[in-house]
Amino acid sequence: TLIFVQFALVTVSFWWELARWLDSFLISILYNSPGHQSEISWAFLQNSRDDVIMSFVLGMMFLVLPGVWVAAMSWAGVGLGNLASHFANSSKQVQASGSEGTKLLKPKTK
Repeated sequence: TLIFVQFALVTVSFWWELARWLDSFLISILYNSPGHQSEISWAFLQNSRDDVIMSFVLGMMFLVLPGVWVAAMSWAGVGLGNLASHFANSSKQVQASGSEGTKLLKPKTK
């Protein structure tokens, strides 16, 4: 479980870097292509509603997406830990049977 949590925390920097890259380059990638007029394409940013939407999307990218990533990886780690626990519990009966078999093979001393 802790390995999955550590992996999630190490790789969460990828999600932050992706959000930073989107924050820096998304508008220029979308609207600075040869098919768009630059004066017309940037006009949509004059609306405060669009600014709120972009802030919301970037907030989701910086906070919610890494949180979901860490939660999903933690859940996978807990599930794998439970699976390992079930394997350990299922082998106890075989171990007990093996120890009984060695007791039967030992000669009885008087």
